[in-house]
Amino acid sequence: MPTTLTRGFRTPVITDAPPDITVAVGNLAADVNSKSQKYLYGAEGSLPTFAASYEGTYYYCVDTGNRYFADNLAWHKITSPGTELDYKKIVANVTITVQTEATAISIITGTSKAYDASRKRIEFFSPRCDAGDHQTLYICAYRGGTSLGQAIVYGEPYAQHQERFVVTYDDSPTAGTYAYTIKAFSSGSAGTEIVYAGAGGVGNLMPATMRVTVA
Repeated sequence: MPTTLTRGFRTPVITDAPPDITVAVGNLAADVNSKSQKYLYGAEGSLPTFAASYEGTYYYCVDTGNRYFADNLAWHKITSPGTELDYKKIVANVTITVQTEATAISIITGTSKAYDASRKRIEFFSPRCDAGDHQTLYICAYRGGTSLGQAIVYGEPYAQHQERFVVTYDDSPTAGTYAYTIKAFSSGSAGTEIVYAGAGGVGNLMPATMRVTVA
């Protein structure tokens, strides 16, 4: 059973609670001086089923360190900027031979999971991307089936262009269940556009990675 801490009551029992347990973020901010403010702690698996009586309540998970806040609709997990929500990597090259975004090849596909509507940061890294003579490599970020936009690597005239590639994009999503994905297509069909990735270690390229965090 979770334990209730009433306002003004102090106890040494929850010494592992973080110092900012009374602070919520973003739209979850509440008046910490309110007489209705309540604090609960217990195992994460014991988070109570939401009811209207929990509005304004904070819940601290003594086993995981996670924190939740109840508004007038539901419990919300409290996260801080930089909190990692998803991470994927590949260790083999991907050759790009398609010419439209509608047929773009998936480079890295994230985990399909429930996301809230707070801003997310998507970061993609490849140790090397190639674009052929007068060709363009388009790197696209997707939230589910929704395109978030493109970044490009342009092949210089009469020369293949090679560069390490890093792109960061801040997304303001709607709440829902979906995966973030990095895709690519090319302006040419010769197969000279390549997103590189390796296993890392001595003599090998680094993996190509995608990371999703709280922005």
